[in-house]
Amino acid sequence: MALQMTYDPEADALYIKLSDIRSYEGGDVGPLTLFYSENDQVVGVEILAASKVLAPGEWRNAPLPGEKAVNQAAE
Repeated sequence: MALQMTYDPEADALYIKLSDIRSYEGGDVGPLTLFYSENDQVVGVEILAASKVLAPGEWRNAPLPGEKAVNQAAE
């Protein structure tokens, strides 16, 4: 699976999808929320206050949640 991201500028939250496996639960780890599968694999990462904790970059151009995600790794 190719890396996929969405960014919500209103919430200032970046979500990075790491797997096609459906998330079962999430847990906070500092400024991150890790989403786990039923088998305890990390399948997604959400970064809150993204503009404050990440360096400026292409992640700001990621589609809004609910829009079709683009392949960020190919860019």
